[in-house]
Amino acid sequence: STPAMGADEIQVTVAGISISAAGSAILCGDDDSTVLSVSPAMTVQWYRNGTLIPGATGAALTVDSEGYYRAVSQGGCYSDSSNYIFVSKTVIDTAVTINGVSLAAVSPGQYQWLDCDNGFASIPGANGQTFTPVLSGNYAALIAFNGCIDTTSCINVTISSIADVRFPGAHLYPNPGGTEVYLSVTSPLANATLTITNSLGQQVRRLEGVNGTLTRLPAADLLDGIYCIIVSEKGVSKTFKWVKAIQ
Repeated sequence: STPAMGADEIQVTVAGISISAAGSAILCGDDDSTVLSVSPAMTVQWYRNGTLIPGATGAALTVDSEGYYRAVSQGGCYSDSSNYIFVSKTVIDTAVTINGVSLAAVSPGQYQWLDCDNGFASIPGANGQTFTPVLSGNYAALIAFNGCIDTTSCINVTISSIADVRFPGAHLYPNPGGTEVYLSVTSPLANATLTITNSLGQQVRRLEGVNGTLTRLPAADLLDGIYCIIVSEKGVSKTFKWVKAIQ
């Protein structure tokens, strides 16, 4: 007799393949790598961003480049494609700029400034992108960004006086100058006083209630010569030498 339809049929279920990363799929820095593995373990062909990776046919793949990865099984009568894994790469810029006695991390992220001379101890409250130390020493920033952490080199800061802290990055220009001179500071002045004295110590100009980061001092009526320009705020003063040049 004729067997019933399906009596001798064998149902075969083929499990799909999948890939996973050993640990994080975020690469931190140019020298970092991660391992992708296929499950179940078998011979596969690996792809990155849709392009075949020559020679990459093992059950595991070490990757050090950002991109979308997948594996395709190399079975005899069928093929199967895995899920995609995106491997990202984050390189933190560890450069630090210095303006006067103020330090600034270049990279975006979250920050913790460290005291290099004290076992890289965290400095309480120093969590901004910029940091102005109050003591001479060596300082670094720990930066966390996009799942990665890196530390800058230690930067030496020498503070000669409290005025360096109160008026970081302060400078006059042009110097020598002519009809006017500008005082520029990094941290805005608040109700400061600017005084100009001549070489005899006589006060020739005084500005009060000065605010902001840039102040213009008119000097057209001053005689040519050497002057002292003194900025004072909250009991702290800093003196600059300025030359009124012959016009």
